[in-house]
Amino acid sequence: MTYRIAKSLDVLLHQIDGAAPDRDRQSDGWIGDERHKSRESDHNPWVIIQSGPERGTRIVTALDITHDRPSGVDCGLIVQGIIDSRDERVKYIIWNSRICSGNDGPKAWAWRSYRGSNPHNRHCHISVEDSNGDPNGLFDQTDPWALHTFVPVDEPPIIPPRPTVKRGSEGEFVKVLQRMLSSNGYTIKIDGIFGPATDKAVRHFQKSQGLTPDGIVGPYTWEQLES
Repeated sequence: MTYRIAKSLDVLLHQIDGAAPDRDRQSDGWIGDERHKSRESDHNPWVIIQSGPERGTRIVTALDITHDRPSGVDCGLIVQGIIDSRDERVKYIIWNSRICSGNDGPKAWAWRSYRGSNPHNRHCHISVEDSNGDPNGLFDQTDPWALHTFVPVDEPPIIPPRPTVKRGSEGEFVKVLQRMLSSNGYTIKIDGIFGPATDKAVRHFQKSQGLTPDGIVGPYTWEQLES
């Protein structure tokens, strides 16, 4: 199978690399891993060019960029610049537990709450329109992206920490935990109640990661779940 990243996203990646050549790339990515293959994701090469010299080539229409403020790569600035420009190539953007759709999405160009298993607070995600595989489609347009100036900032990003949860806890963060466990292969009901089944799954996951299997989900367990 022949696949590549959408040309528009390749342009974006080169713009960011050019502005911050020594940036952290730990959370960068475009082609999906095994977990992406098991669900609908723009990181999968599902767009197929329908005609022309590249007919049959599969296109990945998503890009993750690592948040690295000390090097000048502030994902908040990057995505806000793209949103402010109303770039028609955008399908949606995810950053710091929020999602913003482009022209064709719900509540176009307005942030909404994002409750996926990964809060995207270590990287931002940009998906571009697939244009139904048109070889001249939006995903392959190579105009430069309108990005706000990269300004190195010494202070850490304002990202609310996840609370410690354990058996007996209830609420939205327990649902987030249960979604993360599900994405890691555990069959578990997502009901926001930290009961025996969730406790068992947490302890098994902790043990598999070399953590103390105490069933208490604190910073180290959250970090492993998000990796």
